[in-house]
Amino acid sequence: MVLQPLAGAERILWVDWIGAAVVGMLTLFLCEWLSAVGGLPLRVLLVVGSANLVYALYSFSLCMLPNRPVRLIEALVLANFTWSLLCIGLLVGNWSRVCVPGILHLGGEALYVGLLGLLEWRHRQRLTQGLTDRSRDSESLHSLASSDPDR
Repeated sequence: MVLQPLAGAERILWVDWIGAAVVGMLTLFLCEWLSAVGGLPLRVLLVVGSANLVYALYSFSLCMLPNRPVRLIEALVLANFTWSLLCIGLLVGNWSRVCVPGILHLGGEALYVGLLGLLEWRHRQRLTQGLTDRSRDSESLHSLASSDPDR
């Protein structure tokens, strides 16, 4: 199987899992500092970082599937929208102590995952096509190009 460059919709899944993994690791590694500068309780940051890593595992597993059932993409979208709302809830629940960096952290995360969820919802049918399908499509195009009588 030859891996082809990522198609447009496919990039969404990669941006999703890489973003979750990076934010999760940074949040866990820097949680004490983030708590001090952002005003968020340490336990909130530990939950946020851990949830991001768990989510990254799920979205990465979707990237690796040869065929993705639409229900798995829809579960990803639901997770994004749910997490977006939870980030807003954590922000509101800690409003009396949170500082600008904490607002930017949770507010930015809510916006980021909400927009990714929206993109994934809009492209959910295209996102069902995995690596195997793309290779098959590429091979079909290559064989068509090879059999072109004008060449």
